[in-house]
Amino acid sequence: MPDIVMRLKEAVCLPNTGCVSVVMCICDVMEDAADEIEELRAKDQHWNEHLRTAQAEIERLTACLKWEQNWLERVGTHAPGCWQWGPGHYLCAVRHIEGLEHVATEPADTADHA
Repeated sequence: MPDIVMRLKEAVCLPNTGCVSVVMCICDVMEDAADEIEELRAKDQHWNEHLRTAQAEIERLTACLKWEQNWLERVGTHAPGCWQWGPGHYLCAVRHIEGLEHVATEPADTADHA
């Protein structure tokens, strides 16, 4: 960008540029400036896409970390039957149900029937 600024300053001083008129010199420099601006916009879009992807990943990881921190904070609040205490013990209830399903699917002890 400084190159275009210098060329614009030089364009005002005709003897240094070799241009036929100041208007033609400035127009040439402005066309180059417009091209450079378009290149920078394309690069900006590229980096903005990477930034959005990174921000989405940060949000996902932050949500995972919050869930894990909340889970770890409740480790001391568990006790037998805590699955009955409400939504905070959803995973405890799931484990309890899995245990009941396991007991229900076990074959009856043959020693009791003999």
